[in-house]
Amino acid sequence: MMHAQTIHERIMMESLILVMVKIFKYFATLYNFHLSEIKLIASVSDRFSNLYIFVVRYIKNMQQLLIPRKRAEQLKAYLAELSKRLRCKIRIEDENAIIIDGEPYDEYNARNVITAFGRGFDLNNAYKLLSENYFFKSINLKEIFKSKDRIMRIEGRIIGKEGKSKKYIEEVSGAQLSIFGGTISIIGTNEEIAIAESAINVLIDGGTHKKAYRVMEATRKRLGVY
Repeated sequence: MMHAQTIHERIMMESLILVMVKIFKYFATLYNFHLSEIKLIASVSDRFSNLYIFVVRYIKNMQQLLIPRKRAEQLKAYLAELSKRLRCKIRIEDENAIIIDGEPYDEYNARNVITAFGRGFDLNNAYKLLSENYFFKSINLKEIFKSKDRIMRIEGRIIGKEGKSKKYIEEVSGAQLSIFGGTISIIGTNEEIAIAESAINVLIDGGTHKKAYRVMEATRKRLGVY
């Protein structure tokens, strides 16, 4: 119950942020303001000023996204498709800076889709994030391990011989996995992500594949996913 409540609160907060961003953009367009001019107006009220700082940072983060250069190069072939599907103007600058311009909610969706693509997912799987039922999670192994060899071993364990481990985790959990550039990323419902992550964590901690699968299957049963 707490898990569902947390998800609901997060969705509500994201919706509130998107509304605030839209309001700021609307008035900026209506009165031909630049952000610097809005800042001058915001200085009248401390509370409004703090809100301004928060929203402007959010806008800037929404409009620019950095992804690995290799994936940015591959993304070039899909820019027209992405712009149409995501209802945003999308371009690439400085090799791997993705510039997104559109309505706040569309920018939010575009950012999620392109982030997933940047982490190695194909667009068909990345587009699942346009549904409110699907989420994205990424585990950065570089934040856990310093050794490149250790990271490669962990990636190899999760992929398994001929990709069998990755395939089995996907089959049991229902989630989709991508192992790319020292990260393990997951797309799925909250329950699917929790199931897949339970096996991944065991493998990261050095547990056997047998234990990882047992924990994963127990997690699926506990969550009532069949």
